Amino acid sequence: MRMTQVVGVGASTIALLAISATQAHATASNCKGGERGVCMIAIGESLKVKEIKTSRPHHAGSKARYLVKKPGQGWKKSNWKRAKQVTDHFDQAKWKVNKSFPHGTRICTEFKGDSRKPCITVKR
Repeated sequence: MRMTQVVGVGASTIALLAISATQAHATASNCKGGERGVCMIAIGESLKVKEIKTSRPHHAGSKARYLVKKPGQGWKKSNWKRAKQVTDHFDQAKWKVNKSFPHGTRICTEFKGDSRKPCITVKR
């Protein structure tokens, strides 16, 4: 899976990538809001996304979801999921997706009450 990567790698990305370091497949990540922002990572191979993870600075009761927009279609949203505190400073939510998506599909994550939505684009 070749996915576009976006600038803005900060402490949140480093924390998120450290959690995902055991994965040996293609990954793409994006952050919105700098070092104290919201980050996401998608793990997979070819056009198949195996897992999506998102993180942000710790906030009690955080809920997150992911959104998918296939080319020529509208956004589909997952249900809200409670994020878990994974370090003293960060919360994370993750989903086992195990689905193939068409080339050009946009995948974003968001935390409830936070307007920042990091996104990646699935590419061949």
